[in-house]
Amino acid sequence: MEAKQPDDAFVKYAIATEHISLGNDAEALPYFNLLVDKFPAYVPTYLHLGMLYERLEQLENAIDAYKKGIEAAKQAGDKKALGELNEALMLVEE
Repeated sequence: MEAKQPDDAFVKYAIATEHISLGNDAEALPYFNLLVDKFPAYVPTYLHLGMLYERLEQLENAIDAYKKGIEAAKQAGDKKALGELNEALMLVEE
């Protein structure tokens, strides 16, 4: 799928989340970073990226991911994602 649709954010996201479901956080991280760089408006990226950073105990990176996601969610008008990202940020900052 990736070879046929190299510029599809959902395909990259699906690959990243599949790696997570298989316990391959290290393999998921480059896909999430690619999404942030190439598709910054793709809101679903940020919650999973932040949680990944939390698992890796990289809390500053998690906070940064959540904050970027909050801005992307605001711009997209995605209230559900905005709420989830705000909650995740609040929890990690505690």
